[in-house]
Amino acid sequence: MSASLLSALFFMLVLVSAWVSLKTRSVGGFAIFWLPNALLLGLWVRFPRLFSGFSVAGAALGYLAADFFVKTDTIVTFIFACGNLASVSLAYMLLSRLKPGDRQLCGLTSVLKMLAVTLVASTVGGLAAIAASFFSPAFTMSDGWSYWFVTDVVNYVAILPALLTFPKGNSRFKRLFLLGVRDVSSLHYNRFLPLVLLAGSSVVALLIGGPGAIAFPLPALLWCAVTYNRFTVACLTLVFGVWSQWGIAMDIFLPRSQEPMQGYDPLSLHLGIAFIAVCPNILVTVISAHNRLVAELQMLASRDPLSGLLNRRSFFERGEALRAKSAETGEPLSLLMIDIDNFKSINDNYGHLAGD
Repeated sequence: MSASLLSALFFMLVLVSAWVSLKTRSVGGFAIFWLPNALLLGLWVRFPRLFSGFSVAGAALGYLAADFFVKTDTIVTFIFACGNLASVSLAYMLLSRLKPGDRQLCGLTSVLKMLAVTLVASTVGGLAAIAASFFSPAFTMSDGWSYWFVTDVVNYVAILPALLTFPKGNSRFKRLFLLGVRDVSSLHYNRFLPLVLLAGSSVVALLIGGPGAIAFPLPALLWCAVTYNRFTVACLTLVFGVWSQWGIAMDIFLPRSQEPMQGYDPLSLHLGIAFIAVCPNILVTVISAHNRLVAELQMLASRDPLSGLLNRRSFFERGEALRAKSAETGEPLSLLMIDIDNFKSINDNYGHLAGD
């Protein structure tokens, strides 16, 4: 990919995603649903070849152009662009230092490490809001930093897992969208029950409303975490993040009171979204790591470490199962035995290592 094309792509990515996000502007011109930072970070970490000076330059121009469209003061626009790039760059640097498995959320503590990185990056990025408060009367230092911090954290946590676990192969990709099964014939209605519960609890939450309703989908999300794979769960938590933030924007999950709403009420709910979204991602990561460990132990217990063939016990267990199936279905069963003549002489003359 040419440098100019790479710059143009990241310019458009940031510009379009920022324009969509700015439709959710609230206090002092802050967008509570801010897509560009998480998208940039996820793409750079998941596809390292996309990270270069040209993509950074394109992203910087995209940030500047997006704020100019909403007629923000020039100095504030420049500070905001620097803050966004500082947040993404610091998070990229920290995530790049992690092991490849952690960057793809495969380890037991990978999600917690990702959360720690986003908290640090969001804290540093929020310093831009403090600097901008000296040039804008629309918000105070505390309000500016709080909105920036919460916005970055909730969107990093909601969006990053889906990008970091995004598959790179067509066959795996198709399997993922089949809810983790190998083919359509193995699909069972039980595979859809967690999705049904998630959709139902989300509808009930919208109908009831109030701050507590935002946690209604959590049991369904946890059920999804023990049923589906990492990428599917990450996509579902992304949907939950968008849905819950939309519900807050529509005042569905805000306190229903005759008194004026405090400015930190929606911030508290948004931060709660981040920690709710972390839970199913942690659970599915732990389950995936456990399954990999069990598979490795089963491999060691059932196969010869040199050839990978079944050991004696596993051979007879598998053979007995095949014999019983053949007797039940009437299908023929064949057994082929191969013997290598005088192989002992190789071990005797050249040693067992050479024989192996």
